[in-house]
Amino acid sequence: MKLLGALTQSRLLPDTATFSAAISSCESSARWEKALWLLGELSLSQLQPDTITYRAAISSCERGARRKEALRVLRKLTQSQLQPHASTSKAALA
Repeated sequence: MKLLGALTQSRLLPDTATFSAAISSCESSARWEKALWLLGELSLSQLQPDTITYRAAISSCERGARRKEALRVLRKLTQSQLQPHASTSKAALA
């Protein structure tokens, strides 16, 4: 999370991989709200989330026991024309 802020302050633009890493860090601390916020920021920055990004957000929601939010992210993933991995769908349905 600090890395994302440091990039912004140094006027470097984060890429999808940077956002994915930040969202993944939310998973380990069950900060699902921050993960969803970052997913929204990624979209606002004109970058496209990939399956890794969506998986990290879904896992954050799963870890925070937020099934409804995980299903919303899964829906966004399927609407994006990306193919979810079986474990991604399973995490959202857990």
